[in-house]
Amino acid sequence: MSPALLPKPAARTEGPEDDVQLSLRDHLIELRKRLKWAVIWLLLGFGASYYWSQQIFHFMMQPVFAALPEGEKALHFASSVEPFIIYLKVGLYAGLFVASPFIFWQIWLFVAPGLYRRERKKIAPFVLAATLFFVGGAAFCYLVILPPAFQFLINTAGPDIKPVLMMDEQLGLV
Repeated sequence: MSPALLPKPAARTEGPEDDVQLSLRDHLIELRKRLKWAVIWLLLGFGASYYWSQQIFHFMMQPVFAALPEGEKALHFASSVEPFIIYLKVGLYAGLFVASPFIFWQIWLFVAPGLYRRERKKIAPFVLAATLFFVGGAAFCYLVILPPAFQFLINTAGPDIKPVLMMDEQLGLV
C-alpha cells in the first residue's frame, strides 16, 4: 500500500498534565477528602473568630455607632439568646472569611488536576483580581458607603423620634 493511502495517525489531543483516569468512586473519595479539609479549616476559623466575636461585632458596628447621637450609642436585643446567637453568627462569618483562602485552596486541589496547563495559567490572574476586588469592595463599603447611609437612615425619622436599633437587624445590614 502506498503511504498516501495509509490512514493518518490520529492527532494527539492535549490532555491535563496528570492525566490519570479516575473512576466515579475515586472522584467522590477525593471530593470527600477535600470537603473534610475545608470543614476542618472552617471550624478552626470559627473557633478563633468566636473567641474575638464581641470585638469583631463592635468593629463591624462602628458605622452604626457613628451615626447615632451622643449618649445614645447602644444597640438593643429583644430576647435573652439574641446576643449569643449574634456572636455565633459573627464567629461563623469571620471564620469563613479567615478560612476562605484555605477552603479555596482545597477547591483548587480538587479541580486543578483536570485542567490543561494553559487553563491553570489563566486562572491565577483571575483569582488575584477577584481577591483584590473583594477586599477593595468590602473596604469601600465599610469606609465610604455605610457611614453616610446609616446617617441618612437614622436621621430620616427626625429629631423627635429616637431609634431603637436591634443587634440582629444591624448585623444583617452590615
